[in-house]
Amino acid sequence: MIKRPFDFVGRFFYCTFVVELMIIRIMKALFNSLGFDPATHKVKTEMMAGLTTFLTMSYILAVNPLMLGDAGMDKGAVFSASISEGIVLGMLSYVLVKVLTGRFKEVSVVLFVLAAFFVLKYIASLL
Repeated sequence: MIKRPFDFVGRFFYCTFVVELMIIRIMKALFNSLGFDPATHKVKTEMMAGLTTFLTMSYILAVNPLMLGDAGMDKGAVFSASISEGIVLGMLSYVLVKVLTGRFKEVSVVLFVLAAFFVLKYIASLL
């Protein structure tokens, strides 16, 4: 029961203030964990980019085994190889981008060792 007319207005502004504080905390958490800066990025653009990447990868994982399976290869093996190579190439790309942009201190030593191992694996498979 509202006793004074300003109680409702005061509660409304207090609730909007709390919601704004929560949004600010969420945006700071996104910036700290993912590098998302609301001044330079838009949530809609980032969501569309993520959805596009997900749908593209899903299409590749569905079609690649079918095409290579028709050529006589085992579909399960092609599916597993596609996933593992995608993970490895994603990790290599991450390390390479961090090194080329001068932010190599953000990459752990384990990732550097794994990247070097997989680069050597690729070079050895070419010989």
